[in-house]
Amino acid sequence: MAINKFTGAQKAAILLLSFGEEISAEIFKHMTEFEIKRIGSAMSRIGRLESEIVDEVMMEFYGILQQNKRFFQG
Repeated sequence: MAINKFTGAQKAAILLLSFGEEISAEIFKHMTEFEIKRIGSAMSRIGRLESEIVDEVMMEFYGILQQNKRFFQG
């Protein structure tokens, strides 16, 4: 499945919905009001997703983390 059809806000919404309420709430604390509204809106419009789509979004996120892990070390 191609996740390229999803916007960044939609991908973020998919991730946050996957992370669950407690983790998502912590992440939202570090966002601007604009970001919260944009992602919240995307969250409310996302219906049921196939698990393959969620997996692809998570793998893309993991890939980004791996590329930038030098920023997270130390």
